Amino acid sequence: MPPIPTTYLGLQPFLKSNPGKSREDYDGEVARIVLRAQPDAVVCAGWMHIVSEGFLDVFNGTRVLEGEKALVREIPVINIHPALFGQFDGTHAVERGFEAFQKGEVDELGVMVHRVVKEVDRGQPLIQRRVDVVKGEAIEAYEERLHKVEWEIIVEATRIVLDEVQPPLSSNGSS
Repeated sequence: MPPIPTTYLGLQPFLKSNPGKSREDYDGEVARIVLRAQPDAVVCAGWMHIVSEGFLDVFNGTRVLEGEKALVREIPVINIHPALFGQFDGTHAVERGFEAFQKGEVDELGVMVHRVVKEVDRGQPLIQRRVDVVKGEAIEAYEERLHKVEWEIIVEATRIVLDEVQPPLSSNGSS
């Protein structure tokens, strides 16, 4: 299996070294770097960066970056989020969810992997799992359980989207 290519392009260093460029320009450059790796899917895990609609348009095939080829098929973009669908969208979801549970404002917490859309953490969930949480426990104990579930479901959800773009081989080795 070939290695997964890696590249670093930080937002602030990009903006500092490219005066007059915008956050949208940065997302375009990130999209260009990702496209050149020819991915089957884009998995945002620990990204903590809201991608622009322009970035998503590149991967759904409705925008072609200058100097790049048009996509022959959509490339799925997925994200892991430490809350159930509709609960605690955006940043600090773990802390906000934990606090709400401790105050009795919600009965359950969990984690999901979803398709990325322009609305933050509102894409179709591929997988959701509830995570046990106990009244009065330390948030670190909850976070440890949550992260174990995240590690499991990110792999499962990635397999789901990869199976969509390239059906798995049957037991006899054919597609």
